[in-house]
Amino acid sequence: MFGIVRIFTLGALMTGLGGLVIFLLTLGWPPFRHLISRLPGSVVYLPLAAAILAVLLGLAISTGQPWPLGTSLIERSLWLVLLPLGFLFGEAAWIIARLQSNDYKIGLIGGLVAILALVLTLWPYLQMNLSIAPMEKELQAGLGGNIPSNAKFRLTPFSLIDYFSAPKQVSSVYLLTKDVVYRTVNNEKLKLDIYQPNSTVGAFPALVVIHGGGWVSGDKSEVAEFNQYMAARGWAVFSINYRLAPQSPFPASNEDIGCALAFIAQNSEKYKVDITRLALLGRSAGGTLALTAAYNPNGVSECENKPEIRAVVAYYPPLNLAEWHKMGGESANYLESFLGGTPQQRPEEYQAASPLTYAEKKGPPVLLVQSGLDQFGLNKQSAEMAQKLRTARNKVVLLDLPWAGHAFDLYFNGISNQSILYFTERFLAAAIKD
Repeated sequence: MFGIVRIFTLGALMTGLGGLVIFLLTLGWPPFRHLISRLPGSVVYLPLAAAILAVLLGLAISTGQPWPLGTSLIERSLWLVLLPLGFLFGEAAWIIARLQSNDYKIGLIGGLVAILALVLTLWPYLQMNLSIAPMEKELQAGLGGNIPSNAKFRLTPFSLIDYFSAPKQVSSVYLLTKDVVYRTVNNEKLKLDIYQPNSTVGAFPALVVIHGGGWVSGDKSEVAEFNQYMAARGWAVFSINYRLAPQSPFPASNEDIGCALAFIAQNSEKYKVDITRLALLGRSAGGTLALTAAYNPNGVSECENKPEIRAVVAYYPPLNLAEWHKMGGESANYLESFLGGTPQQRPEEYQAASPLTYAEKKGPPVLLVQSGLDQFGLNKQSAEMAQKLRTARNKVVLLDLPWAGHAFDLYFNGISNQSILYFTERFLAAAIKD
């Protein structure tokens, strides 16, 4: 999938540059303009057809379909915008060269089609810019406007320089300890990776990161750039593995989360952690596990002396598992592997594993992030969870990304993750500050 998108990106870059060169030559070099004016009129249908293909690509970007290609295209859309832009330059060159003949009108039609493709491709970027102010308002309202400032925070929700560059390597400002065993179950060693600030000054606030993968796949190495980023900004980040279904169905993964927290508490001095400032962050199924651990801390008793959770961040999490099962397809397969059957067969398990079950309890501040174009149909559940949390007088921030697809943050410098990273670090700083 990544290879296909790279091909699209390379093609867009070549098309954009090629279209610009043709346009400039047509505009400024009469022999070239004369050459185009002598081409057969049927040639104009080729760029028109290409512009129509650019519209189809734009539709995939603006709708986020199909998964997972849609999410990848959205996050690379500012690269892909060069495709319709190249066609637009090409059509403009055709019109300039063929003004004296009737077939220049086909070039006009092609130009309009290219403009439509351009708007569709830019749609995520435009929506992102329009969403920043509402998200800032939601963050301030959810936390009572009590947002601390920090020189290490991102300065803006989005940077074009960051977008078009590779993720910054910050290995000099964090220390990585890999494959620390925190629990052994049935001869299976469960491991975590620790990203610590490269500083002699402690103790650091702790962030436990729980990967996604529908409870059946995934690994602690997921989005390592995020762990590095947070460690470079003063967090001790613990990225954990847990047992996966169907070999280890519910509540195995929930038990492992609790035991990982107990392990961190027991070794807080060793890893320079201030265990009184601990937060969880989970993606997709990991968000489900994080919320359940925070709002039902006594539901799993395998390991004792679990620390208090001060904040939870959940990106695009399933929250009402029985309702999500109705989506069918891949969603139902994940759930049946995790919970051992359908909601009709395992109603108690579906209820116990759903964070929505515990939303009316008192708990720590929560940041919910929902993808408006979530290909797994999860873009409505976070709103219901947020409302129940507010009813229970819990602090909650719900950030809606109407342009984004599921797993948007796998693209660290993408349109979506940059903006959410900006709000995530400020939410966490406010939630755990003393």
